[in-house]
Formats: sequence, C-alpha cells, structure tokens
Amino acid sequence: MKTLAPFSSHRLRQRISTVYPAMTFLSPPSLTSSSSSMIKSRSEENLSKLNECMENMDEDVSEMFMECHQTDFRQEPELLRLLSDYFTTSKSVSELCESLRKCLERAEHEECFMLDEALRDFEEEKSGCSGLLEASFRKTFRDLSKLNDLCTSCNSDDGDCDGDFLRKLQICHRDLAEMIVKLESTMKEIERKLRRVRGKRAVVTAAIIAR
Repeated sequence: MKTLAPFSSHRLRQRISTVYPAMTFLSPPSLTSSSSSMIKSRSEENLSKLNECMENMDEDVSEMFMECHQTDFRQEPELLRLLSDYFTTSKSVSELCESLRKCLERAEHEECFMLDEALRDFEEEKSGCSGLLEASFRKTFRDLSKLNDLCTSCNSDDGDCDGDFLRKLQICHRDLAEMIVKLESTMKEIERKLRRVRGKRAVVTAAIIAR
C-alpha cells in the first residue's frame, strides 16, 4: 500500500515537541555580506528547518502507527483514511517547500546577479565621470531597466515561478485546512468513545463493590 510506504523509514533524530513544532528564524545577517549570500544563507537555513520539522512529524506518525501494530485497520477505515490524508498533506507541504526553493534560487541567480552587475557598472561609471555633473550612467540605467523588467515579469500572475508557487500554496492551504477539520472530528469521536468506556468501567466497579 502506497500510503504506508513512509512507515518503513526510521531515522535517528531529536524528538520534536508534540504541542507546537516551533521554528526559529535566523537573525538578520551582517551588512558586510553580499546580497546573494544573504538570501542564500537565510533561505536555506529556514527551508532546512521546515523540512526537518515535516520529517520529524512524519516519523512521529510512523512511530505511532508501529506502536499500534495490533490494530486491525480493516475495522478502522476512518483511521486509515486519516493516515492517508496526513501523508497527502505532508507531500503538499514538501512540494511547496521545493517550489519556494526554486523561486529563491531564481532570485539568487538572476535578480541578485543583475543587481550586483548594476552596482559594479555604477561604480565604474561614477569613477570614470571625473566629477562631471552630467554623467550619463548608461550602463547603470540599462542594468536597472533589465532588473525592473525581470521583477515585473516575476510579479505577474502568469509568472512561471510565482504562478507555480501560488498554486502549490493554495493546494497546501486547502489540504491543511481539511486535515485540521478531520483531526478535530476524530478527536471528538475519540472523546465520545473514551467517555463511554469510562462509564462502563464505573458501572462495573460499582457492581463489584456492591457485592
């Protein structure tokens, strides 16, 4: 069964909090770093944290499944569907992270490269104008025009990068919202079953004491 494929992976790691798998973002880098290295270091660290968080949650669910090995899932189809939905949602988050990684790589290799090129041309033309007030800065304006065109195309709704990312973001948001609703419904059903079990135990205990 494809749904249970992730259960076979076991990795050594530090267990995450079962209450709230918090992510802490990095502090702003120093001003001496270049624009490309700033984006690369912060984005890669934060994406790594998110991927690690998702892997930890996947393993926690897998361990829970292994601990319930005596459960006959043929008699618990709702639980099996819940597990399947969870890993579907986890896959959506992974695809969202991969799409975001591609967008950031594009920003690093294209936008930052063009910005650095514009700054180099600006310094070159500034030093070559010899203090003249009517310096043309043609190369700088050309570079900035290219950068503006690229940013405009990226911000458009039909941009390859942003369009793919936004589609995956909507899918991920939808899957997470549906998963939360299903988890809340499952928790309510479990609480009802627990109340019935506790009630039966109380009746049996009272009957035993009455003897």
